[in-house]
Amino acid sequence: MGDSPEHWQEIGWDGVTFQLPAAWQATAVRNSYLFFEQDGQPAFEIKWKQINGSFSPDRTLNKIRDALQAAGTVVTSWDIPPALRDSIKNYSLSGFKCVHDQLSSLGLLLFCPSCKLATILRFYGTHLEDSHVLQNVLQSFSDHNEMQDKIWAMYDIRALLPARASLKSPEFLAGRYTLSFELDDSSITLYRFKPAAALLNGKSLEEFGSSLSENALCTESADTWATWKYSASGLDRLAVILGRKTGWIWLRLWHIPGNNVILGVKGSGKKAVQQERLDHIVSNFTALDIP
Repeated sequence: MGDSPEHWQEIGWDGVTFQLPAAWQATAVRNSYLFFEQDGQPAFEIKWKQINGSFSPDRTLNKIRDALQAAGTVVTSWDIPPALRDSIKNYSLSGFKCVHDQLSSLGLLLFCPSCKLATILRFYGTHLEDSHVLQNVLQSFSDHNEMQDKIWAMYDIRALLPARASLKSPEFLAGRYTLSFELDDSSITLYRFKPAAALLNGKSLEEFGSSLSENALCTESADTWATWKYSASGLDRLAVILGRKTGWIWLRLWHIPGNNVILGVKGSGKKAVQQERLDHIVSNFTALDIP
């Protein structure tokens, strides 16, 4: 595995960020849990949890051991090499080994005393012999930062959202990715459509976005972008107060022909998110040029 950046991918999910070999592809994406495979074989998984109160590595390792052994996995302790320990600073670090049938894995239990997050990382199969990979993953790992935004980076998309935005549901389907968040009293949804040329199939972007815009009307459009807006008025405002109707909708779609992709940001709810915040999300939502 080379050191050049193109051999690695950035992963950001709910406050946790790290880098992985580009050949490792996520096959399970859930809140606080990610699983990656390479060529159909397990490569890496990560799970994290916020800890309230005191944290005991030994007690946590015993729970991990009991759960895995109940599923037929042999679990033993692992003395983490000094080079790996030196790869990650300011964390409590414990190790364990697992063998299930012919599949082996190395596990690491990390605890950050600053943000009180406990994280389990497991490396599978042939990657256990590549200390370079393990070191790079650990060196790139972070479970908190001083920024007001969190990085959300998965597959070929990358976004920045306010740290207080909570993920409601991720959906990664062929041709369409949808990430929905709750932000204060509003919903923020990110869209990614690909291949754009086939999905548009002669339609304008305004026509394509009609299925997403609900009551909003297209107020601005060009060849490669369009904006829809809706704000409740008259009797509709009473329905908003009573919780029966959405008070505002804002949608922006833009087409990136070079990447053959359409990206979108949608906001809706009772009280509108500040336009500056929406513009910030749009300007920091990008797609990599991955075939």
